[in-house]
Amino acid sequence: MEPTRNPLNPKEVYTSKSKLRAAYKAAGAVEVGDAYDRGYLPDRESGASERRLISEMKNKLIDRYRNGR
Repeated sequence: MEPTRNPLNPKEVYTSKSKLRAAYKAAGAVEVGDAYDRGYLPDRESGASERRLISEMKNKLIDRYRNGR
């Protein structure tokens, strides 16, 4: 991994995820989520959710129109 500064102690820089996570654990911090590790891209994901919402709304409108307005 790229050198990463520990947010709990900015003087520490880690190049190992396991060592960084061990430092979090030693400090009593909890790392939440792993979406970024799995390839999460906020820009792409937000567009997908908007498209999904628009599609669902469109389908509901069509159903209402077909089923007696």
